[in-house]
Amino acid sequence: MRAITLSLFAVWFAAVATAQTKPNFSGTWKLNVAKSDFAVMPPPESQTSVITHNEPSLKVATSMVGQQGKTEYTLDLTTDGKESSVKMGQREAKVTAAWEGPALVLSTKLTFNEQEVALRSSMTLADDGKTLTQNVHYTTAMGEFDQKLLFEKQSDDAASATATATASAKTTPKASETAKDMPAGTTAPSGDRPNFSGVWKLMVDKSDFGVLPPPESRIDTIEHNEPVVKLSRDEKGPQGAQKYVFSTSNDGKEVVNQISGIEARVTANWEGPNLVSNIKLKLPDADITIKQVSSLSADGKTLTNKNHIMSPMGELDTTEVYEKQ
Repeated sequence: MRAITLSLFAVWFAAVATAQTKPNFSGTWKLNVAKSDFAVMPPPESQTSVITHNEPSLKVATSMVGQQGKTEYTLDLTTDGKESSVKMGQREAKVTAAWEGPALVLSTKLTFNEQEVALRSSMTLADDGKTLTQNVHYTTAMGEFDQKLLFEKQSDDAASATATATASAKTTPKASETAKDMPAGTTAPSGDRPNFSGVWKLMVDKSDFGVLPPPESRIDTIEHNEPVVKLSRDEKGPQGAQKYVFSTSNDGKEVVNQISGIEARVTANWEGPNLVSNIKLKLPDADITIKQVSSLSADGKTLTNKNHIMSPMGELDTTEVYEKQ
C-alpha cells in the first residue's frame, strides 16, 4: 500500500549554451496543455515559466495553477554539471545539468515519504526558437513512466496577458478534483450478500496493477462475520515483507485503521452482491483515496477487487484476482 503514497512533482527546467549547438532558452514560455502528454499525472490548468539564461547560469520562475491550487517557485541552476540544491515547496531537490549535443539533460532527485523520486529531463528547442519540448522520465517506487511537455514562446504582449490571466485564476482546488463522489449505493437483501471468509492467494499473473509494481506474493486471511470484515495480510514486494491487519464495518460506519504508521479511514456498504469500500489514507504530504469493489464468483472460489485510486499524481485503476486456498 505504501507504493501508492508517492506523490509526483512536475519540475520545469530550461537550459542554455554559448556554443553554436547549444540553444538559449531565455523567454516566457506557456505550457500547451492540449499538445502535451502527462501520462498518469493530471494536467495543470495552466503553467508559465519565465527563463533567464546567461550560460552557465539558468533561472526559471514558474507559476502554475492545478489541483493543489496556485504554485509558484524559482529555480537557480547552472548547466556545467555541478549539483545544485533547490527548494520545491517544503522539499529540497538535488539537480545536476549537462549538455548532450543541443539537448540539456537535467537529473533530479528528491525524497518523499522516505522514498526517492528521480527525474531525467531532456530539454530541446525547435529550429525557429518558438517551441520548447521537455521529455521527462520518472522513476518512482510505484514504477516508471514518461511525459512529453510542449511549451510555446510568448511575445511581450502575450506574456503580459498570460501573467494577468494566471494571477486572476482560481487558486483553490475544486472539491471534485480532490476526490470523486462516491455514493454508498443501495443496500441489498442479506441473502444476496456473499461471505468472503477464507484464505485467499493473489494470482499476480491474472491481476492488473497498471504502473504499480506487483508484489512477489500476497496471502489474505479474511474473517467475515457480518457486518465486520477482518483482513490479515502477509505480503512480499518491492518494500520487503509486510504484515498488517485491516478491519471494516459493512453498515457504513467509519473504522480507523493504522497501517505501518499510516492512518486509514474506511467506510463500507453493500451494492447488490458487491462490497464497496471507500478508503482514505492520511499522509504527511498528501491524501490518497481508494474506492474498492469486491465481488465473489458464483462458485465461491475467486475473489476480485477492482480499485480506483486517486492521489496527487493522478488517478489509476487496478484489478486484483484471488483464488481460495
